Amino acid sequence: MYAAKQAHEAWRAYDPGMRAAVERRADADHEITRAWGADSVRLYLQPIVRTHDLTVHSVEALLRWVGADGRVVGPATVLDYATRTGQMTRLTQWVVSGTVESLRRIGSGGVPVSINLPTALLDVEDVAPR
Repeated sequence: MYAAKQAHEAWRAYDPGMRAAVERRADADHEITRAWGADSVRLYLQPIVRTHDLTVHSVEALLRWVGADGRVVGPATVLDYATRTGQMTRLTQWVVSGTVESLRRIGSGGVPVSINLPTALLDVEDVAPR
């Protein structure tokens, strides 16, 4: 059923590769769930630097996950997991709160800070910390 939805089809014939894909998703879900508990999901503040004068123009909040093998995984896997499991609000709250807390600790130096938010959550009241 998942394969049919992904392909925007009403039905899809079973293919043994489908099972492997489901198992990979389940493994990824397990790994990411473990990562939350082990503080392996991390937030980085990346400065955006002007090349002509090397000054910090702004800062962007970046989400990264460090896998069990030590490899840094980009946000696409974490975002896919959060979307599939209904945890996008929790993830977004964590990113916003973490960014605000980091800025409280280190200061922003007056530069703008960017956080990419899912448009589906723009109407959710509890996304931003109070």
